[in-house]
Amino acid sequence: MRPTKYYPAEQRRYVYNNLQCEICGNTEYFCFDLKLRHSLKLKGGALILATHSKAQSIIENALEKNRGLFERDPPLVHCANCQDGYVDSQERLLEYCWERGCPGCRTCGSYIDKEEMISICTECIRDKDGEIREEDCYSICPVYEEGLQEVREHYDLTLDDVKLQAGY
Repeated sequence: MRPTKYYPAEQRRYVYNNLQCEICGNTEYFCFDLKLRHSLKLKGGALILATHSKAQSIIENALEKNRGLFERDPPLVHCANCQDGYVDSQERLLEYCWERGCPGCRTCGSYIDKEEMISICTECIRDKDGEIREEDCYSICPVYEEGLQEVREHYDLTLDDVKLQAGY
């Protein structure tokens, strides 16, 4: 089994009506679990899988128009990279991040500046006189749930690093 690759935002393709895996960021390779009638032909010592042209055009139209393919249980569309079912419309994922005020995450790939992240954390640290732990961030910080932890990981910083910079 090959290792799962992570696709950072710089390596993703942005195409209208494109799909994106929420786990690895893949925007190019997907598997579709469709039950199709097909025929196998033996030609030149090799097996050839053939679908009827009418069936193929129906499938292509359904994939193009039916956005509900990845909302079924079990999902029909899977990421070919990580073999997971968390595939959604790329536009919908990005709109969700922008609407909730995401400071940055692996899904959208646009992170706030390092200085802005440090100032958000420093303000909270000073309010608590340095008596704050990583576990407290989840319940105290208004931006933590929207992705502040991922921003810290992106800049390779921990809460202790920010505390040291703030003088605590």
